Amino acid sequence: LYEVNISGLSGHWRAMRTFGEPLVNLRSITYKDMVNASEKALWYLFKPIGMNMQHVDLRGCRRFKGRCFRLFGDALENVRIIHH
Repeated sequence: LYEVNISGLSGHWRAMRTFGEPLVNLRSITYKDMVNASEKALWYLFKPIGMNMQHVDLRGCRRFKGRCFRLFGDALENVRIIHH
């Protein structure tokens, strides 16, 4: 799996961590309009996969503060974070 759109799915930070851990080949993720997604959930989602991410779409994630950017590596090419 190289690309996934999980927009519309909500979950506890533990669920996000469990989801992300086996996806070592993931390069692109879309998680749009998740107004209640916490920064902690995003941190644990990207912690195991951030270094390989190329495209991240978090448009509409209003609680996103950007702390998880430190989890991304040099492969990151495109980030979308515009709030509506």
